Amino acid sequence: MRRPRGALVTAEVALVFLTGLAINAASEHLPPWMTVSWVVWPVLVAVLGVTLAVTLRREPAGPSLPPVWSVPPRNPNFTGRAEEQRWLRDRLKRDRNVSVHAMRGMGGVGKSQVVIEFCHRRAGRYRAVWWITAEDAALVPGQLALLGRALGLTLPANVEESVGVVLAELRRRRDWLLVFDNAETVSGVRRYLPSGAGHVLVTTRRAGFEAIAAVRHVDTFRRPDSVSLLRRRVPAMSDGQADELAELLGDLPLALEQAAAYLQQTSTPVPDYLDRLRRSPDTAADRGRDAHRTPDHDTLASLWELPLRLIEESFPASARLLEICSYLASEAIPLDLFADNASALPQALESAVADRSGEFADTVGVLVDYSLLRRVDDSVRVHRMVQLAVRARVAGLPPAAGAHPQAVAAGLLVADLRERHPRSTSAWPRWRLMLPHVLACVGFDVDPRVGGWLLGRAGAYLFETGQLNDARLLFTKALEGGEAAFGPDHPGAAVHLSNLGVVLSELGQPERARPFLDRALALTEAAYGPHHPAVAVRLNNLGLALHDLRRPGEALPLMQRALAITEAAYGPDRPIVALRLDNLGLVMRDLAPEHVQEAEALHRRALAITEAAHGPDHPDVARALHNLGAALVDRGYPLDARRLFERALAVKEAAYGLDHPEVAGTLSDLAMVLRRLHSPADDTLLVTAQALLTRSLAISEAVFGGDHPVVAVRLGNLGLVLSDLGRAGEATRLHERALAIAEAAHGADHPDVTKHLDGLAGAWRAQGHPDLAIPLMERALKITEAWHRGDDHHDVATRLSRLGLALSLMDREDEAGHLITRARDMRARLRA
Repeated sequence: MRRPRGALVTAEVALVFLTGLAINAASEHLPPWMTVSWVVWPVLVAVLGVTLAVTLRREPAGPSLPPVWSVPPRNPNFTGRAEEQRWLRDRLKRDRNVSVHAMRGMGGVGKSQVVIEFCHRRAGRYRAVWWITAEDAALVPGQLALLGRALGLTLPANVEESVGVVLAELRRRRDWLLVFDNAETVSGVRRYLPSGAGHVLVTTRRAGFEAIAAVRHVDTFRRPDSVSLLRRRVPAMSDGQADELAELLGDLPLALEQAAAYLQQTSTPVPDYLDRLRRSPDTAADRGRDAHRTPDHDTLASLWELPLRLIEESFPASARLLEICSYLASEAIPLDLFADNASALPQALESAVADRSGEFADTVGVLVDYSLLRRVDDSVRVHRMVQLAVRARVAGLPPAAGAHPQAVAAGLLVADLRERHPRSTSAWPRWRLMLPHVLACVGFDVDPRVGGWLLGRAGAYLFETGQLNDARLLFTKALEGGEAAFGPDHPGAAVHLSNLGVVLSELGQPERARPFLDRALALTEAAYGPHHPAVAVRLNNLGLALHDLRRPGEALPLMQRALAITEAAYGPDRPIVALRLDNLGLVMRDLAPEHVQEAEALHRRALAITEAAHGPDHPDVARALHNLGAALVDRGYPLDARRLFERALAVKEAAYGLDHPEVAGTLSDLAMVLRRLHSPADDTLLVTAQALLTRSLAISEAVFGGDHPVVAVRLGNLGLVLSDLGRAGEATRLHERALAIAEAAHGADHPDVTKHLDGLAGAWRAQGHPDLAIPLMERALKITEAWHRGDDHHDVATRLSRLGLALSLMDREDEAGHLITRARDMRARLRA
């Protein structure tokens, strides 16, 4: 423990006072001049002043670290940045509740070092400090999950689902600090900002963070700070040499640190190094710019020319490893990516990986020694500046024998992920780890077939984990790349068209999805003929979009054809057949009430096949359970449906985590079954239903955003339960919001709007305002009649009856009788 400076000051004052008393007591034994009080006491006071000045000016020892702490180590060579430190200290000191502050500047200026130093200096102010690498938003949930574990929380199995739990805990706590390092977008940070009594710091090189934070611009070093850093790191360097080197490197802190590390590790004479930098222009200089005037990444390429050339000459396996890593992300690269896929590596590196005597460890160690790579346990990291320098060097060399390192990196990813299908939850941890490397690799000019495969699989992982908007972006990129390379009519485009259509439908945009799905079907049939299993996939996806468009009559023949093709190709008892059966049952349930029993039989067969193939606890079994439960609800067996929904929910939560959209759907349907089962004398089931729907709504808003049609459904269902609980006023507000969302998404005359008109009408009736309810019911009837083009339909008959009953309660018997008679006659015609 460090001694407080206040205690030291007190001790020093007491010591001087006691010294004076001692002199006074021993005056007869001392020289005459020491017995003169006007001489002794001023001397003692002067000594006290000097000691106090030294004590008060001395930098206090660093505070002890808080119990929850994850911050990179303090840089012992941290230099300067007093103004930035003062700005952070003053800003955060005055903000008690959550405040966001950002350090903005170009890459390499030391934004992260400023914040690391601040965290260590102010560690005693906080109870929890957590560092999050935010360059790729897809990695943020995993790091928040680690924070949750450090806080002692019990988290869902899937880290993607843990974010809400962690943020909720932070809202309850105080004195915490989160750091989002190297954030690329405002949106990538905004969604993870907690509330409560804590602070958030962001480092970024991008503009626009003023929307969420107070921003401080961080510039390059002042020249005295550059010289001070270099002289501290390399004592043999003179002030003049340090000044010249700082000039050549544009006073960029990262470049200064890297240069000093190189000089220390290689013992290269400073004059030789300076001479090399003067004479060897980098890529930026070749374009007419002086090195000291180009503080971006390009200027660093020449900085690493010497060690890269040495490694190429002496350690070819290490050179190949570094080149491959330079086409991956700057995040942790697992070493088993190389060890488990050695056959995809260049020969020199394959031999090193295959060697059992430790040659691969030595290959990695060479790069660690030259500060080109950092190893942490079983993974390595290559800084983005080093990656840029390596890529620049590769581009400047004549073509070498063998595959380009960019192609090798892409091939490694394909080999590693080929057998890890994103639909399997067991593959998710690996995909979570490899996703940033896939995204980095496809950002280069990779082979369109390989890039399309990687984008498609990465999009499928995001789709399966509920990150639908991100999946849409990757599917779109895959389609655009494939069309640019092979043309719009190439069969390979069908997969990307189909993927994009499916995710658009899932995002509540089936109208936009249909053209993509139509094209996918046409291309696949033209390439493979009408009876190929790939055609069945396209038929199935198009049928689901038509179902979402409320066109079950058009969807039915597509689903029937897809089932026939799949059974012919695989036999009657394969899991893929179960999927076709389930989707056909879904369409038949919406077609007409008389088809519900047939749909139930399809769902029962699908469940039997799926359980036989996967066992009782597989996510596909949960899907089949849910679909069968929905059919039983339609058939009037809510108690049986409840048991199926509860079982489906347990399986989905175990497989997907607590906050997946699949879980939200089952929560909602289970709640509506409980609503049907409740007794007017006991609200227990309604209260449970309200809790389930509240949770379902929160998940859906987090996944889809607040204005998605799925959110409208959740709002409407919650409104119905609140009305049943006697809280019609609250229900009215939910129904109004749901109606607004549905109208904005589908248009004012879409059949999906009618359910929200019904809910709002019911809320008004519950509050004693039938005059406000009747116009809503009349509008719902008009929409339904127009959608069915004036034809007889069960939905039209139902709305006629409901409106007639409501009018009869208002003593409008003539109008009511006319509507009820129309409904009765229509049902008779439908039965006939």
